This record gives sequence, structure tokens and C-alpha cells, in this order.
Amino acid sequence: VCGLRSKIFRQVVQINQGKADALPRFFGQADGTIFKQAVRLELCGVALSIKYYERMVTRVNGSDVILGRIKSDCDQKVNAIEREAEQKRESVLAEAEKQAQKLERDIAGKTSRELKRLEDSAKSRSELERRNALLKRRRAEIDKTIDSLSEYLTNQNDGDYFESIYKLCAQLKGKSGEIMLNSRDLARLPSDFEQQVKLRGLNAAVSQTPAKIGSGFILKSGDIEENMEFAAIISARRDELEDLINRELFAQ
Repeated sequence: VCGLRSKIFRQVVQINQGKADALPRFFGQADGTIFKQAVRLELCGVALSIKYYERMVTRVNGSDVILGRIKSDCDQKVNAIEREAEQKRESVLAEAEKQAQKLERDIAGKTSRELKRLEDSAKSRSELERRNALLKRRRAEIDKTIDSLSEYLTNQNDGDYFESIYKLCAQLKGKSGEIMLNSRDLARLPSDFEQQVKLRGLNAAVSQTPAKIGSGFILKSGDIEENMEFAAIISARRDELEDLINRELFAQ
């Protein structure tokens, strides 16, 4: 700026000085003096103009300084904002990682507990199924054994069969009435059957009317009947028989 100012000032002076020097030759001495004073005034105006432009340049330079400072402040603030944003980003990422790890642990814990629950449930269900299967097998064995017992008593040879009937008659000791047998037993009735019955304490005669039973007999006393059929006796004492079979067949 200063160099530009000096350059302009010299050129203006040279131009106007040349004009001032030529004036006396053209107008004369007196007129030349007048024009020199006019030139000096013009030079003063040029100098003032240069001063004005210098002040303007100074102001412009001052504006550049202010703008530079503003830019510097802005850069600092931007940098500060970027650092704060980076810190927040890192903080958010760290918190997210922490929450993710916690969630992973929670999920792992829940999964482990759920697997344990499912495992326990499966074991319990398996144990229940095993126990039910065992009870079912026991029930089938008991039913089979009881059916076999009824079949065994019914299909004994004649001597053993009527000996079983005599034992039932002994349970009715002191009673009297009429003994009713099925047609099969009437056909094979021992000749001393009534005598054997009395020896057991039962005062009863044999009815010649066949009873609709599978085995054993019915003691009829007037309107009262006592069912001594093998199947009926087994059914009445089934609980006792089941306990006995459990002890004998499924003893631990």
C-alpha cells in the first residue's frame, strides 16, 4: 500500500510539475506564478486524496484483522464443538457397549435359567411318564394275577375245587339255609357234600335248581342271599389282594 501510494504521488507530482514549468513560457511570468499556485493546490488535493485512501486501506486492513480474529474464534469454537461431539460420541458408544454387554449377560442368564427350567421340566415329565408307565404295568400285572387267581380257583380239579367250597362254608359257620350251585358243579357234586358242609358248621341243604354263577355258591336264607362266588369274593377283597401282590411281585 505504501509503495503504491509513493508511486502515485510521484507520478502526480511529475505530471503537474511539468505543467507548472511550462506555464510561464506559455502565459508569462505572472500568469505562470498563478498557475503554479493552482498546481500546488491540486497537489495538496492529491495528497489529501492519498491520505484518504491510506485511511481507507488502514480500515480495510483493520477489517481483515477483525475478520481474522473472528475466523480464529470460529475455528476454536468449531474445534471445541468437534472435541465435545467426539467425547459425547465416545461416551455414547461406551454406554451402548456397556448396555450391550449387560443385555448379553441378561440374555445369557435368562437362557441358562430357561434351559435349566426346560431340563427340569423334561426330567419331571420323563419321571412322571416313567412312573405312570410303571403304575400301568403294575396295574396290568395285578389285573392279570387276579384274573389268573379267579381262573385258577374255577378250574381246579374236583377235589381241590370242593375243598375250596368247604373253606367258604366254614366262614358261614352257625348259619343255615339253602346252597345254590351252578349246573356244572351239581353234575359233579360229591356224594358226601352236605355232610362235609355240616362238618364245617353250616346247616344247609343243596338246591337242585342251578344258579347262574361261574363258580362257588350262594347261600339263600329266605329273602337273604350271601354271594360266595369266587369272583365276588375276589372283588370284595381286591384291595387286600393288590397289597399282597405288590409286596410279592414289586418288592424293592
